[in-house]
Amino acid sequence: MAEIAAPGRSFARSMAARGPPSVSRSHGPLISDCTCSKPSARIGTRLIARKVGESLVLERRETVEKRLLARFRHIPGEVSLVDELIAERRGEAAREAEET
Repeated sequence: MAEIAAPGRSFARSMAARGPPSVSRSHGPLISDCTCSKPSARIGTRLIARKVGESLVLERRETVEKRLLARFRHIPGEVSLVDELIAERRGEAAREAEET
């Protein structure tokens, strides 16, 4: 997780000192003109933002991919989650049609 704050500074103090980071609409969120506490997040690093509680968490794409792969690692390769979801939705739609 990349934090937009200089080590030893609060987020608010860091933003007040440097100003907010730039966001490129054509290229997505980029770290620019700020000091990051993680050396892997440098200026120009593409990040994915997600809300966790009241916090905004910025992560590198590779970190998100690793977390998602770990989450679904227990599912055998021959199992198609797409096919299972489609079958589940069709069954639910059939039950809904029977009720009306």
